[in-house]
Amino acid sequence: MVPGKCCQIFALSSTRTMSDDVGSMFEKMSRLLETVNDAQEKERLMIGMTGVPDKDILHRMIYVFLSGFFRRSFDFRYLERATDETFIRGQDFATLLIKIAMNPVGLDVAWNFVRSRWETLLVKYERNEYTLGNIVCTVVSLFKDREKLREEKENVNSFSQATQFFREKADLKVTENAKRNAIEEIENNIDWLDANSRSIEQWLSSNGFD
Repeated sequence: MVPGKCCQIFALSSTRTMSDDVGSMFEKMSRLLETVNDAQEKERLMIGMTGVPDKDILHRMIYVFLSGFFRRSFDFRYLERATDETFIRGQDFATLLIKIAMNPVGLDVAWNFVRSRWETLLVKYERNEYTLGNIVCTVVSLFKDREKLREEKENVNSFSQATQFFREKADLKVTENAKRNAIEEIENNIDWLDANSRSIEQWLSSNGFD
């Protein structure tokens, strides 16, 4: 069984160590994860690992868990080839992907993965389309900047990345209400930041976070 504070220690210490050290720690935790049989302990460990403040490691983590392979140096030649669920269940991978998106440095990683590996995700969740829809809507709802919300085009029209994605992916089995809620959540996030950004900056400055 994994020590109770193990994943918390990893997440906290990784904020204070160099990238190479974090990578080494992550690999050790990955190998430890292979030996864990208890579902709750495995989930706790995976969630703790998503707190790494390093985009490259988070990106590699997705492919490691997607494929089920652990390779030294995270060799993508091996990681690209399978969606093996003998190591991690589809629902657990969904949780992992969402937790990475909730990491301040992980949102771009998760969103870019969803877009670039859409066909792979369709195969992985062909028997559980609700889970795939939940992944997309949850990740999208975390957007907090206008660059994410609106992708300027060369023509007059300006489209939301999220709206455009929903339009293009007709195979995404999710209700129109869920899509609309995700878009509204982005707008709410942006409005809140616009209304509170100055007070947040003042608080940070007065508390020594310049």
